[in-house]
Amino acid sequence: MWRVDFAWPDMRLAAEYESIEWHAGPAEMLRDKTRWAKLQELGWTIVPIVVDDVRREPGRLAARIARHLDRARMAG
Repeated sequence: MWRVDFAWPDMRLAAEYESIEWHAGPAEMLRDKTRWAKLQELGWTIVPIVVDDVRREPGRLAARIARHLDRARMAG
């Protein structure tokens, strides 16, 4: 079991914030990429989020997530 930053379990959608501060070294990056790969193997879609998404283009980020949610709903 893993924790993700934002999750819509019914849709198997997760949004994960990526930052240089959090990925301070190779071990941290490897841990996250391994977790992402395992979640994707379980049928989850991961939406990466970076600081500019949040600070400069929050509307565009919300639209991106909404598109993924719509796709998941259509896939049933």
